[in-house]
Amino acid sequence: MKDILGRELQDGDICVGKGTGRNVIGMSIGVWYGNSMTDEDGCKRHMRDLFKVVNPSDDELEIANEIKSRLREQEEEKEKKRQIKTIPLKDLVVGGIYKGINGEYYLYLGNKIVSNEYRDALMEEKGNCFIHISNANMELKRMFNSTDIEVLKGCKKLVEHIKTVELKKFPIVIESCSPLDYKRKLTIR
Repeated sequence: MKDILGRELQDGDICVGKGTGRNVIGMSIGVWYGNSMTDEDGCKRHMRDLFKVVNPSDDELEIANEIKSRLREQEEEKEKKRQIKTIPLKDLVVGGIYKGINGEYYLYLGNKIVSNEYRDALMEEKGNCFIHISNANMELKRMFNSTDIEVLKGCKKLVEHIKTVELKKFPIVIESCSPLDYKRKLTIR
């Protein structure tokens, strides 16, 4: 990529970018990596109008060093997550509570069909069914609602099997009512 004066941008170059669009910050200083500029807020944006800072001041160097260290930390975090060995889908147990890669907990229900009736519409999804549970609800005492349920074609990144609970017979039906009195019925079968 070249800046507005035709100079080639290399990874790590300090540059000033001009954003365009309705709700975009006018200009910002950042560091160029790959095909985008990362600014002080950590936002990565692709910009066409860039100006490469050739002789940066101490302030600009300080900003660039902060951005570079933040990007390094993000890359290290991504690499750590890539190195983590996850549990394959074939090894998941129906009724198993698992810990995810980011510390969240899920109850695995198996490969199911989830029917969601809301107002007058019916949506059906088929796939691996997970219920997101909180740390405080490991004994499954709190009721679940439809927003806690995820249906995926693949598998979540799960790293640890916590325990297995006995589930009631399928189909499981969850009925709720929204603040606008729209009834919602979720069936897992």
